[in-house]
Amino acid sequence: MPGTIVVVVVLSAGELHCPPADAAIVAMRGTLIAGEQVLVREVQKPLDDDKLVALRTSTGSTAVVEIAWSHPDHASVHLHVGTGGKDFADRDLSFTSSDVESERGRTVGLVLSSMLEGAVAAARPATPARSGRLAYGLDLLIQGAHGFDADEGSFGVRTGAFLRFDEGWLRASMGFRFGTSSRAAMEVLGAQLSVGGAGFVLDRARFRVALGADVAIGRQWVEQHRPEGDLSRSRWVLEVAPFVHLSYALGARFSIVGETGPVLTLPRTRVKVGDEDRGTLSVLGWSGGVGARFLF
Repeated sequence: MPGTIVVVVVLSAGELHCPPADAAIVAMRGTLIAGEQVLVREVQKPLDDDKLVALRTSTGSTAVVEIAWSHPDHASVHLHVGTGGKDFADRDLSFTSSDVESERGRTVGLVLSSMLEGAVAAARPATPARSGRLAYGLDLLIQGAHGFDADEGSFGVRTGAFLRFDEGWLRASMGFRFGTSSRAAMEVLGAQLSVGGAGFVLDRARFRVALGADVAIGRQWVEQHRPEGDLSRSRWVLEVAPFVHLSYALGARFSIVGETGPVLTLPRTRVKVGDEDRGTLSVLGWSGGVGARFLF
């Protein structure tokens, strides 16, 4: 996978599952950063440097390591480490009879990790520098929403201005939507003014994921067509909408965006004519939208 550091460990025949070799591999995997792979290859006879370089190249590895234990006592080990071109570093370790085999292997793994530290660090993708600059622009989204407790659906559009900084962004938006509530047999219109913001939880070169929330003041209108005359009512409501925001940059100043999350509308809107209850609108719903972001 892109950005993954791969280290290939070459073992002599018969060493693949012996205690010191297994302990060395475990120690290396425990000290390298998660996501950096350690691959193990067992060979029937030692490889010369040209073949070790070819193995490193064919696997796309950052380094190749040859571990040669003395037989049959594992009292000593020769480490042959290649991290670039045809240059190799060598290290010899000796152990006493009182050193248990698993501890010998663990020592070898830690020594190898120390020898590989510089090469692995150099091969890791550089962390993008924070610019510290502010940027501003406009969002335009087409949105759809569904109200759970009133079988209510709506579509609309929202546009707004945002201020982006390294850790996230703040925005002010306005939106309009039109929909129906089948349970209440009503048409529903809405207009909102909102403020909100989000913080980046994933920030790659082109792809970003942010978590945030909007708070909106809105006006709801409901209309019901009846033989005796149309019914029309309106009221102010408060909306709270946490969301997940995704964006993919197609250029330096243009991104496609998507956004989704729950919407809480308070207070509950109940429509009455005289003493007759004509239905309610949803308090809890789900909204999603796609659109574009323009950076100035």
